[in-house]
Amino acid sequence: MAKAVLVLGFVKTIETAPDVWTPQVIEKPYVADILEERKQWTPGESTNDTVDLQNRFSIVLDDYLLVNQSQLKYIFYAGVKWKVRSINPKRPRIDISVGGVYNEESS
Repeated sequence: MAKAVLVLGFVKTIETAPDVWTPQVIEKPYVADILEERKQWTPGESTNDTVDLQNRFSIVLDDYLLVNQSQLKYIFYAGVKWKVRSINPKRPRIDISVGGVYNEESS
């Protein structure tokens, strides 16, 4: 099974002033097993097709990931931030599926 070093991106909303909430990004490195590696090309309106990564990763759960898994928004892998599609906690690990490029403006 192949391994990869990933950066997981957690987005939390914090109160920066009274009644003012802003997103805060926290990135943490993890080592993962690559369970499945797939790419899908979708024809777009431009000359080049859109590449959609559909990988599944398995990571050992730590306290931070266990408590903050609902804030997990993206995985930085292969030079791109990929959108988290689903998570499946299977103690002592968590399986994470990604797909599509993460758009930071829509977090």
